[in-house]
Amino acid sequence: MDRLKNPEHAFQPLALCMMLISFFWFTSGGAILGQEDAGDAENSSGEEDVQQSLYEKWEETILYGIDSSVVSTIEEMIELEDARLADPVLTLVSSSRQSLRIKALDYFEALERDDAIPAVLDELMFYQDIPRNFTIRLFQHLKERNHPMDKDLWELSSEIIQEEGYEVQLAAIQYTAETEYRPAAEFLAEYYEDPDLEIPVREAILRALGRIQHPGSRDLIFDLAGDESIEKTLRIAAINAAGQYADSRAMNVISNAFSSSDTLIRTAAVAALSSFEPEEVQELYLEALRDSFWRIRMTALRGIEENPFDDAFAPLRYMTQNDPETNIKHQAFRSLASIESRKSRQYLREALEDEELGDQFRQTAAVLLIRNDFPGSKENIERVMAETWDDENNRLLDTICKELSLNKLTAAGSLYERMLGHENYIIQIYGIRGIARNQIASHRDYLEQLSEDEEAHPALRANARNALERL
Repeated sequence: MDRLKNPEHAFQPLALCMMLISFFWFTSGGAILGQEDAGDAENSSGEEDVQQSLYEKWEETILYGIDSSVVSTIEEMIELEDARLADPVLTLVSSSRQSLRIKALDYFEALERDDAIPAVLDELMFYQDIPRNFTIRLFQHLKERNHPMDKDLWELSSEIIQEEGYEVQLAAIQYTAETEYRPAAEFLAEYYEDPDLEIPVREAILRALGRIQHPGSRDLIFDLAGDESIEKTLRIAAINAAGQYADSRAMNVISNAFSSSDTLIRTAAVAALSSFEPEEVQELYLEALRDSFWRIRMTALRGIEENPFDDAFAPLRYMTQNDPETNIKHQAFRSLASIESRKSRQYLREALEDEELGDQFRQTAAVLLIRNDFPGSKENIERVMAETWDDENNRLLDTICKELSLNKLTAAGSLYERMLGHENYIIQIYGIRGIARNQIASHRDYLEQLSEDEEAHPALRANARNALERL
C-alpha cells in the first residue's frame, strides 16, 4: 500500500535495472564499438601512410635523410623536372655537407632556376673559409646560369684570382670570360705577364680576352697566335682568341695555322672558324672533313653542327656510312640533323628504319628525329616500335621510348598509351613519365588503378603515384 501511495518508490527497481543495462552496454558493447572505431581509424591511418604524398616523402628526405638518400631524391626530382620543393633544396646550398651543396646546385641548373644565386654570392664572400673545390663549383654555377658580372662581383673575383691557387683562378677567369665583362680586360692582359702564372691560367686569360674583344688586347692576341716559338698550348689559346674577332686579320692567322704540319695547331685553326659566318668558311670546313687526323674531322663536324650549311649534306652523309671512326659517324649524324632541309630529315628517317645499319646508329637517328622532327617522323618511329615490340629487351626500342618520355610531345599520346601495355616494366615506366610530362589527363583512371595494384612492380606504382601528382 505504501508503495502504491508513493509512485517514486514504485519505480526504483526499474531505474536500477536500466542503470545496470546501461553499465553493461558501455563496458561490453560500447567498448566493442569503440574498438571497432579505433580499428577503423588505425586502418585509415595505415592507408594514409601508404598513400602519403610523394612530395611529403621527398621533403622529409631532404630535411632529415642521409646524404645518399637526399642525393637520389634530388636526382629523381631533376629527372622529373619538378620544382615544387625548390625552397627546401635551396637550404642545402648552405649545408655543411659538401655533396649536398653541390647536388643542390645541380638541381637549380637542371631546372634552369636562379634561386640559388644569392646564396652562391654570399658563399663566395667567404671564399677563404670554404673548400677550393666548392669555390670552383660556385663560379661554375654563376657561369651556367649566365649571371652577369658587375663592379662589386668583379672586385671580389679579381681578388680571388690573385689570392687563390690556379684551379680556382681558372674557374673565376672562365666565368669572367662568359660574362664578357669589358672592364676586366685591362687587368687580365696585365696579369698575363706575371712570370709566376701557371700555363693553364695564361691560356684561360687569352681565351677570356678573346671573348671580351677589348681593343687593347688585340695586338697581344694576334702576336701570340702567329708566334711559333712560344708554348704550343699558349699559341692554341691565342688562335682560339683571334678567331673570336672574326675579321680579315683573324682569317689570315687561321689560314696560316690551317696549313701547319702540327695536327694540334690545325685542330685549333678549325675550331677558330666557329665565330665566322658559315658562307665565309665553308670551303675550309669541307677541307677539314677530309683530314686524316680524326680530331680535326670531329672539330669540323662540331663546327658545322653549330653553323650548318646545305653544301655539307653530301659529305656528312658519306661520313655516316664510311668514316672509319665510330664516334665520327655519330657526330656526322648529329651535324647532318642540324641542316634543316627535307633531304636531311628524310635521310635520318631512312637510317632509323635501315635494319642493316648498326643499332647504335639507328638509336642516334631516333633520338635526333624525336628531338627535332617528331611530327614528320612519327610514322617511321611507330613502325620501328612495332618491329621491335616483341623483343622485351631491345635496345633500340628502349632508346626510342626513353627519349619519348623525356620530351614534351603532345602528338605522342598514342605511343605513351601503347608503352603501358609492354611486358617490360621499364617501357611501361617510360609511358607513365611521358603521360605525366605531357599532362595527358585521360589516363588518370588507369594510373589510379596501377598505383593501388599490389601485384604491380613497386617502381611502376611509385611512378604512377608521381604522375597522378603532376596531372
